Amino acid sequence: MNVLREDSLVAVTWGDAPGDWFPYSARQLTATTLEQAHPGAIILLHDGLNLSRHPDRSAMVEALPTIIHRLREEGYRFVTVSELLRYRPALERWPASKSLAHT
Repeated sequence: MNVLREDSLVAVTWGDAPGDWFPYSARQLTATTLEQAHPGAIILLHDGLNLSRHPDRSAMVEALPTIIHRLREEGYRFVTVSELLRYRPALERWPASKSLAHT
């Protein structure tokens, strides 16, 4: 926790997780996510997570546009964690990594 404080960072967690690490269909992920949504929620979604080398991300990728559209229709808006917590971001932007730079 001292490292967080020294770097002006805040620890957060999520309030809702539709279980997208299970082999659910896009329809199931959409329904579960929409059922769990509530004002101020941080919803944990992955683009794929399992123990295989090449997880199947298709259900979450397929579900996400519908989830976003439906939540916006219901009056929700999407904000960053900093905006949600009304907390000044520690970084204005993520610094470029020299190890990832192309030569």
